[in-house]
Amino acid sequence: MKLVKKRTGQNLRASSPAPVTKPQLDFEDLQRSFVLLSNFRSGSHMFKLSLGKLSGIFSSAEPFNYSVNHETNYTFRNFLSEPDRDVVATFADSSRTMYDFLAYYYNHCPDSNNILIDLKYSQSYALGVDENTMAPVILSEVAKLKLPIVHLVRKDTVAQAVSLLVSEKTGIFIETKKNSEVTKGTGQKFWLDPNEVLRVAKSGQFAVEQASRNMDILGIKPLVVFYEDLVSPRAADSYRRALRFLNHYSDIPQDFEPPTVKQNSSARVANMDEILNYISQSDPSLVGTMNL
Repeated sequence: MKLVKKRTGQNLRASSPAPVTKPQLDFEDLQRSFVLLSNFRSGSHMFKLSLGKLSGIFSSAEPFNYSVNHETNYTFRNFLSEPDRDVVATFADSSRTMYDFLAYYYNHCPDSNNILIDLKYSQSYALGVDENTMAPVILSEVAKLKLPIVHLVRKDTVAQAVSLLVSEKTGIFIETKKNSEVTKGTGQKFWLDPNEVLRVAKSGQFAVEQASRNMDILGIKPLVVFYEDLVSPRAADSYRRALRFLNHYSDIPQDFEPPTVKQNSSARVANMDEILNYISQSDPSLVGTMNL
């Protein structure tokens, strides 16, 4: 399998090379694509890598994550860094830019695989908002292109907040080893500010609600998958639902295990009881979602 599409077709001459033709957006690429929309620490890596393991669906680094500088040029950051790129014009016509970027993105994707575009809530605002709906331009263009969306949600936003804050302290965001300090919850313990955990948890809750409102405004009907189901005995049912939604079928072995391992973040927090007590008193609405 070729890992890079050769669509630019340069005609090399001895004297002066012809200009390289910019890649064009191919309808067939859109037909084999879907978007995974989620917040950070929602299990997106586990989900997308599992889909890849089960059915060969391809996913790159998060295309709109500015902190990623992928060597195979899947990212919007590298797209902006191309020679002769007019950055002002890029953001002046953000709808056109979305199409140009997708053409650039697909030009570096495998030819035959289905493609998962990993998009986080905050990253969907990378090209601003639509002036009519005030929804993110990226999400608006995804709706126009009729790309299917799987909305991955973590109901327990307190655990999500703890996972994010602990990961930022350890620098470990993905774990594949079953018996590591991360999965066993051993090793160094951390003190977290209860008010900071509450702030991040409420922000996560708001982000899910805002993303749902944006999709409703745009007429998008996503498949909602819950992180809690993916780490339960019912995980296979969630993967089957997702694959059926994407018209992609695959046998799921009874003993299937995701390529990544669930991290035991709460066990790394020295003052977890204090945090839970503080949240229970400050915002009882969050207590019902907690599954720590």
